[in-house]
This record gives sequence, structure tokens and C-alpha cells, in this order.
Amino acid sequence: MDQIVLFHVSDIHMSNVLDNTDFSGNEGYWGHHRILATGLKLGFEHAIVKTSLTDDQPLWVVVSGDLTQRGSTSEFHVAHTLLQSKWVSDPEGLQVAGLEIPSKHIFMVPGNHDHWNGWKRRKITPWNIRPPAHNSTLVPGNLPETPWRQEIRQGGLMLEIFGIDSNSGLQDNAGNLRAGGSYARGELRGLIRCLNRSDAEGLPDGVRRRIRVLVSHHGLISNRNFQWYRDALPLDPTSQGLLQRLAFRRGIDVVLTGHYHDFFLSPFRLAKGLKSSSLIEIRAPSATQGKPENHKQGFLVHQIQLTESPTMVDWKVWSYLWYQGRFIVTSGTTAHFRF
Repeated sequence: MDQIVLFHVSDIHMSNVLDNTDFSGNEGYWGHHRILATGLKLGFEHAIVKTSLTDDQPLWVVVSGDLTQRGSTSEFHVAHTLLQSKWVSDPEGLQVAGLEIPSKHIFMVPGNHDHWNGWKRRKITPWNIRPPAHNSTLVPGNLPETPWRQEIRQGGLMLEIFGIDSNSGLQDNAGNLRAGGSYARGELRGLIRCLNRSDAEGLPDGVRRRIRVLVSHHGLISNRNFQWYRDALPLDPTSQGLLQRLAFRRGIDVVLTGHYHDFFLSPFRLAKGLKSSSLIEIRAPSATQGKPENHKQGFLVHQIQLTESPTMVDWKVWSYLWYQGRFIVTSGTTAHFRF
């Protein structure tokens, strides 16, 4: 059976040092915890066994934004090292942090924290109360330019992944205190050009089924218990509507998001006359931010399989949550659906 296993990590909020110990002030400004960063490696190893990933099936990782605590270059260095390399913290080599994933197997988009450009709230003044909304110098040095398109193929199955910056529409905003998101029209037009090129190329030889996935930090659905006066803001309604219509018309099946630091899955109904028959948003929790708490931090594993039916695809979501000193999979699959 052809399968692709996609690890979904979000909101790692890496500080500028691995052994971060600063958890003062507002929790929303906290960086990562070393124990959680170290635990990711063992959690990934367990998931590889859980999904029966073989040597000829590479491990792929999507990071749906907020790689950093404050968007500084040094924090991006720590984040990329966590994903692509490793640290050894003791002479015996027992305390190891780092996933050692090849860069070509990691797909990432920026989150609102990544646009802060090193901003730090030292004291409340009219000039320092709001973190920056957009950093025009973020790419190409720290993150890939968006929108982008990538392909993963395994036998007759193809996963086509698109990445978009959900802060791109905030270029003219002085700050973003409530952490909302917005798509620039130019960003959406760039996504449409990526889709057009893909449609013009057609399916590669041997591919029996293609699933289209969009990666965005902000999603289509806000927090379950969203309170407008205190919680981080979602994607603005105009951007939500534009993205939904585009996804339905162009056959985008799944949107992978983060931002709210919790797990959430929501299907959307088919709009009359549009192309796609399904659209599902899957939101990953924060993987490493803050002090470790049972059932708070975690990551997702997407196991995507082409069944014996010519074009039927099984998509299973495994939820790994922090519990008593390690990331463990919750009982059964978190979700299971078919395309």
C-alpha cells in the first residue's frame, strides 16, 4: 500500500538559546522549554514505528508557523537547528535535542511571532505596546518565500502542498497586539499562479490520486471558546471567505494550521457549484512552547494511504500529547476520513 507520513508541528516558539529558562510575564510571549524540545525526538521515533514507516518512505515535516518566540535571527538559528540537526547536552550523549530532518523534507510558513523582528516588550509605552504586524525582511534569510508549492510522491499517491503567509495582509499595520491574520491580495494571486502551473502540468505518470494541502498559520476557524476581548484573533473574515472559495474551486482538500495552541478539526460543507467535494481544517497544538503540562503541548502525525480502490485515499490523524514526561499517542486515531 502506497503511503505518505507527514508530521505536523506548529508554534514551537524557539528562544535564542536551547536551555531557555525565561517564563516571566505574559504566557503568550514565552519561548520553548528544553524538556519539550528534547522530547520531540523520542515522540517522532515512536510515531515512525506506529505508522510502520519503512526505509524507502521518507519522513516529511510541515511547520505551520511561529517557529520563533520574537522573530529574531538568533531564534531562527535555534529553530532550524532543532528541525535539521541536534544538540548533545551531556558527556554521555543521553540528553539529545534535535530531529535531524533533511531541509528538503521540511515545509514551513511564518506565523505572527515570526514577523516580530526581535521585538521585546520591555515596558509599556505608546511606541512599545504592540509587536510588529509584518517584517518585510523575513525572507529569504530566515524562511522560504511564500506562496510556495511542493510535491511528495509515493507510488501512485501524490501530496501537493502549498504554503501561504497569513500575516501578508498586515503590511500597512503599525502593530498586531491581538495576533490576528490577513492574506494580502498579492499573496492569494501568487497562490492561484501556483495552482495554475500545477493544473497546466497535469498529473505525473503513474500517479493515480492527488491530494491538495494548504499550510497556513491562521486558520478558517477560531478557538473553540473564543472570547473577542481576551483571546488571540483569528484570520479576518474577508480572508476566511476568500480562502474557502478558492479552496473549493481549486480542489484543495485539507488546510493545516496552528496559532491557537490546541488540536482542532473541522470539515466544511460544499458550496453549490464549486469544485471540491470536501475541505477539512486540521489544527496542531503548540509543540514546545511554555512549561510542560499534561495534555497541553503536542504534535500531529498524518498517515495518508492509497487504498486498493483505484483512487480512494485514507487519511488518519494521530495526536501526540505531552503526558508525564513524554509525548504519547492518544488512544486510537484522533481522526480518520476518506477522499
